[in-house]
Amino acid sequence: MEKEQKLVRIQKNFRIMGILTKIVEIFCYVGSGITAAGVITLLAAPEWTKYFIDLSDEPSKSTLNTLVQAIQSNVEGTAGAVASCIALIIMMLIVAVAMHKLRGALKKFQQGHSPFLEENIHTLKIIFIIVTIITLLTAGLPLALLTALVLWTIYLMFQMGCELQKESDETL
Repeated sequence: MEKEQKLVRIQKNFRIMGILTKIVEIFCYVGSGITAAGVITLLAAPEWTKYFIDLSDEPSKSTLNTLVQAIQSNVEGTAGAVASCIALIIMMLIVAVAMHKLRGALKKFQQGHSPFLEENIHTLKIIFIIVTIITLLTAGLPLALLTALVLWTIYLMFQMGCELQKESDETL
């Protein structure tokens, strides 16, 4: 009885994780849409930006002003801001796709399928590579290396679990 309760609890946790991944996926799609609208506005009517961003204020008064001034100090003009926004849009869309793939795997786990299947291993590998690349781009090399090592260890554990699952299925 206790074993069944543990499995039910684990399946509930998979369901909760599925809901959270859906929320993150939606957030990424909405965020990329808003960013795209901002890029279009910046390109079509750059004079409108004064209604949203007041660069005459002190940078410490607004996080948005600080962000915009940081971008302007690192890149040249509108082209740099547009390039930064396009990179952000691409990154958010990649995260949304990764969340979609992860949610698909979580649904299978919730239904009682084994997580130790070849297709799940492949999905995890893709997600882990995406997470490592995004960590490298946003947090730097040291944290990206740590992330890569941790995720690679988890990936190897799942690979071993997949092999043990195959052996178990063959002996039954």
